[in-house]
Amino acid sequence: MKKTLLTFLLLGFSFIVKSQTSFANFHFKDGKIQYEKIYEIEGGTEQELNQRLESFLPSISGLKFDFSDAGFTGKIQNVTIDYKKFGGKYMTTWIPLNYPLSGNISIQVKGNRYRFLLSDIETKENEFTEPILFDVYLTKNKGTEFTTNKTILTGLELLDKFLIEKFDLLLFKGKKNEDDW
Repeated sequence: MKKTLLTFLLLGFSFIVKSQTSFANFHFKDGKIQYEKIYEIEGGTEQELNQRLESFLPSISGLKFDFSDAGFTGKIQNVTIDYKKFGGKYMTTWIPLNYPLSGNISIQVKGNRYRFLLSDIETKENEFTEPILFDVYLTKNKGTEFTTNKTILTGLELLDKFLIEKFDLLLFKGKKNEDDW
């Protein structure tokens, strides 16, 4: 009886101790929060996917990027987050989503997939205020796990939906050819 009770206590304690190191598409990497989403495109080659990305990325406002053999790298700056499109409301949504988003991006292509990475994520109200660093405000226990604040987690879900749509190549219409009407 004592062994059974002790076993249940240890099992219960192990569930409590388990920390949350990822939420939606946000993950901890090297002690920092990073957003990672992998998109898969049907058909085509890696070279064709690179060409499609080269025409797609300039259409994203606030994005400055360079292309290299390793993929696309750059910065996203002052992007307005349209959280209302995904059900967020002004007075009940996590406040930093009202401010422009900035961060470092990396897009890597492999086969018919591409991986979008966003790191050093921050929002900033204006040039006179300190930025809200996600690495600081979204963590607890000295930056080892995500916060459990429901308002912040709901805000991350809204931001996740926004970023998924923003960088989805399949939603990109491209420039229309005048002969193709």
